[in-house]
Amino acid sequence: MSWAVRSGLEPIKKMAGTIKDHLWGILNAVVLEVSNGLAEGLNNRTKEQT
Repeated sequence: MSWAVRSGLEPIKKMAGTIKDHLWGILNAVVLEVSNGLAEGLNNRTKEQT
């Protein structure tokens, strides 16, 4: 992330900040093998009905 911040590229810096802000959640999701598949499925069904 330090490389990304030093890159000077705004989209890369923004992405690094987002990862930093959500790092614990990302790590927990990977370690606990959590999926948002159910939520995505519900979103798709909602979109189909409108």
